[in-house]
Parts: sequence; structure tokens; C-alpha cells
Amino acid sequence: MSCFKISLVAGLALVASSIISRADTIKLEGGGTVRGEILDDKSTKDILVVKSRVGAEIKLQRGRIQEIIREKTPAQEYAEIKGDYAETADDQFRLAMWCEVRKLNKERKEHLLTVIELDADHAQAREKLGYVQREGKWLTADELKEAKGLVKFNGRFVTPQEREILEQKKREDEAVREWHVKIRMWKNWYLGNDPVKAKQGEDRLRAIDDPQAFEAVIGQFGKDTAESNRMLMCELLSNLPGESATLELVKRSIADVSPNVRWTAVEKMVEREDPAATRSLMKALASDHNTVIRRAADGLGAIGDPTAVPALIEALVTKHKQIVQRGGQPAFSGAINPGTVNEFEPVVTSGNVGYRPIAAGFQANGVGFSTPSQEVVVTPVENQEVLDALREITKEDFGYSAAAWKQWLAAQKRKEDMKNRRLIEDR
Repeated sequence: MSCFKISLVAGLALVASSIISRADTIKLEGGGTVRGEILDDKSTKDILVVKSRVGAEIKLQRGRIQEIIREKTPAQEYAEIKGDYAETADDQFRLAMWCEVRKLNKERKEHLLTVIELDADHAQAREKLGYVQREGKWLTADELKEAKGLVKFNGRFVTPQEREILEQKKREDEAVREWHVKIRMWKNWYLGNDPVKAKQGEDRLRAIDDPQAFEAVIGQFGKDTAESNRMLMCELLSNLPGESATLELVKRSIADVSPNVRWTAVEKMVEREDPAATRSLMKALASDHNTVIRRAADGLGAIGDPTAVPALIEALVTKHKQIVQRGGQPAFSGAINPGTVNEFEPVVTSGNVGYRPIAAGFQANGVGFSTPSQEVVVTPVENQEVLDALREITKEDFGYSAAAWKQWLAAQKRKEDMKNRRLIEDR
């Protein structure tokens, strides 16, 4: 290697050495010096390979090298000097600080522990180890939390009440996972080709009455493409106690694409006699989507709860957006039908179910000639299903006149109030 190359390499190495915390030193002919980590595995008897802190590999001809000074690693230095420190608290603390500067963390901790063995009240060593003094006693961070009444759960400290809740949640999660395994197995039996196994699977499924099986029932059957399996899901839900199962039936009675599944869900809602179904369906009557309103009314009519009458009256005639044509020659020889929603996505909150349309479109018939302008308008829609529900619940019929229905409802309330007043007076 020429003197120029050696000088250039030495210059680059000197720049790199300014950011190297520890490096070997190679002295070259001509006064050049290279600092870096000697890569013994890449070096040969003729070439020495040095890696600078910035990652560059420098090849040096051994014939040009005057001296190699291997700098000791912190571990090597530690092995040489640790015997110079006495077994006293002060010396062991100084050695621990020497290790701290050189990031020998394991050795640092060992010497700090030795310090507090020799001097239990050595404040600096205690603090370095994370101890805190409380009422004259040195406590670790964990001991301090325990002294405050906290307990450990899954590696972190919580209050005893929180641990109880978390343990209960853990048990419930484990039970839910077990139900997923069992219901998946029984469903496979039920749908399999073995008649005996199929009967066993169906019997096991229909016998489920644990509310913790709810998620597994929905997970295994909720998105099944077979209508019959989703109908079976509605039947299984009817056996599960709790509001969650009721709200799922409400969702199915409105959102499922299959009329058979929807009516199965309605039948099971009626059997459950859960007021949560009425409350949720009443809220659905306020939907922006006419299809949701009509299906909710079907459910309320089947349940027959008189508390739904005021909400049904408000939903007799609702306003919805439609597309109409303005001017120009019609684009189609046939009529444009109102928009049709194919399916709804349930949006669930506690005690309530809302709906967003998944797919909506407008149907048209005929042959096109030209394209007229289109405009979105809000039009009133009379809801036959709502009127049918009112007729079923009240045994009255005032058509689509909300005013007449409200007048009748007010008269009924007056009669009820008078009856209650008489009962009080007769006591």
C-alpha cells in the first residue's frame, strides 16, 4: 500500500475514532494510525481487517504495520482490577460505580448487593437498587406497592378489587374459548354424514343454556351462508339467558337477508317475553331507512306490547330520500322503482341496535333513450307494517291519521287514570 493510501486510510480512521468509545490501535509506517475493531475472522497472515465505528472495513498490509495495541474490553479490565477493591461497603460501592460507567450492569448489581450486605443502611446503594425508605424501613418497589395494599396479577400491581374483576374476566374468557371449541365440534357432527353423530350434535347444541356460549353460537352460525343454519342459531339463542341474546335476535329480525331467518328470530323474541326486544325495536322505528322501520314494526306487532303504541303512531308516516327525474326525455321506457336495500349492518351499543345499509340501489325497467336530470327529494311514506302492528296491538283502526290515533291514545290514558283514581278512593 502506498504512503498516500496509508495516509488517507489513517485520516479516515482518525475521524471515525472521535466517536469510538473503545478501539484497537494500529500504528503504520510513516506515522499513520488506524483505530477500530480488529476483525480476526476476516484477517489473514498478510492482511489485517479493521472495522471502524461507522461500519467501514479497512484492509491493511501487515508488512506496513509497525505496532498493534489491543485495547482491553470493559470485561477484561474488570477482571484485572476487581481484586484491587477491598470487601468493604465503600470499596464495593466504588467498584459498582466503575461498572456503571462502563455499562457492566450485571457486575454493577452484584457489587451493590454486596454493599447492602456489608452495610444495610447504605443509602446510595439502596437507591441505586430501587429501594425506597418508608417508616424507617428500606422497601423494594414491589414491597412498597404491597405496603400500599396492592396485589400482583399477571406481572403488574392492581387493587384487590381489580384483581377479583380481572380473575373473573379471565375465567369467563377461558369459558368462552372452551365453548368455541365445543360448539365448533358439535356443529361439525351435526353437518356430517354420520346420522348418529348428527343427532348427537343437534342434541348437544339445543341443550346449550349457558350465557357464556353466546359468542361461540354467533361465531359459528352468524355468518353461515346456509339459511337453515342461521335459523338454528336463532333457536339456540332463544335458550340463552340475558339481554345479549335478545338483542341478537332483534338484529336478525331486521338485518338478515332471509325472510325465514327474520321470522324465526321474531318468533323466538315473542317466546322470550324480554322487554329489551320491545325497547330496541321501538328505537329502530326512528331509523332513516324505511326497510328497518317496516321490519321493526313487524316484530313489535308480533310481540304485542302496548308500550310500543306511541312510537308506532310516530312511525305511521315517515319521510325518506328518493331519486326523481326532472325534465328531458325519460331515460327508460319503464318506471324507476324506489331504492331497495338488500341488507343492513347492525350497529350495537348497550341495550340498543342501530342499522346502516350495506347495499342499496335503484331498479329500472325498459329501454333507454336519453338521460334526464335526477334529483334527490324527501317524500312521505305510509308504512303498512306499522299500521298493521297498531291494529294488532290495539284492535282499533284509524288508518294513517296520526292525529286520530293520538286522540284515541289520550282518551285511553284518561280512562286508565280515572280507573286508578277510583281504586285509590275505594281503599
